[in-house]
Amino acid sequence: VRFDKNSGMTEIIASKVFTPSHSDHTIEFQTGPLVIENNKVALPLISHSINGSGKYTRTLIAVSNRNEIMFLTVRKAVSLDVLGRFLLTLSIFQGKRLDVVNLDGGPSVAFYARAFPKLNYNVDDHLPLLLGVR
Repeated sequence: VRFDKNSGMTEIIASKVFTPSHSDHTIEFQTGPLVIENNKVALPLISHSINGSGKYTRTLIAVSNRNEIMFLTVRKAVSLDVLGRFLLTLSIFQGKRLDVVNLDGGPSVAFYARAFPKLNYNVDDHLPLLLGVR
């Protein structure tokens, strides 16, 4: 996942074509697998992932062609292919080009939203990395 502070653009880049930017204006981090790429469930990437076919709770990041960035939490254990197909049916994503990637941290993932405390998940855990959005 790459965020360019100058342009305000966020991209999800496949690892096979990723080249680090080395720019002071860019924030990048590795995660995966890609679940949806350009409105299509990324079945080959999901099937090659260690936990893509397993049923787990999930935390994901979605980016639309309108440069909307959404964090998603799924508390019901689900495989990524089923989740990808479900996400594409949601009205919030209709009419947009959508890319979604799994934030594959397993139990090391937490989600905290001050304005929406019912969405909070695993907030009492000690985590190695913090990604903050204001």
